[in-house]
Amino acid sequence: MMPVTQLFSAGQGQLQARRDSYVLLVDDHEPSLQQLRELVSLSGHPCVAARSGTEALRCCDACRPRVVVTDLTMPNLDGRALARWIQERHPSVPIVLMTGQVVEPRSLGELRRTFTAVLPKPIDVNRLLDLLDRLMPRNRQDDRSTSSSLP
Repeated sequence: MMPVTQLFSAGQGQLQARRDSYVLLVDDHEPSLQQLRELVSLSGHPCVAARSGTEALRCCDACRPRVVVTDLTMPNLDGRALARWIQERHPSVPIVLMTGQVVEPRSLGELRRTFTAVLPKPIDVNRLLDLLDRLMPRNRQDDRSTSSSLP
C-alpha cells in the first residue's frame, strides 16, 4: 500500500484529479482493508486506504473525502473519535461504520446518530456497494451540483 504522503502527490495518487471524489477506507486489519479497497475500486469508486485513525486524519487534511468507511475498534484513535473529528471539520461527509462487535440496542441508537450507517462484519458486500452508490454516484458531471442522501 502506498504511504499517505504519496497518495496526494501529483501523478502518484490513487485519487482522481477532482477533490471530494474518493472513499476513505479505514481499518487496522491489513487483509480486510486490502479486500475492501479492491472491492470498492472494482465497483468504480476511487478510494484511499488508511491503516489507522491517525492515518485517516492525515488523508482528510490532505484532501476531504466524499465518504468515509471506518472500523469501530482500532488502537489509538477508534472509529467514534475519528467520526467526531471528521464531523467537526467536514460535517457534510457521510461516515459509515463497520463493526464486528455485538451492538446492544441502546448503543445502536447512539451509533446511528453519529454514523450514516452501521454495517456488521462480515460486511454484506451488496449492501455496502449499494450504500456507496447512493452516497457517491459514479457518473456525475459536477459533484457540487447534485446531492445524494439516504432515505
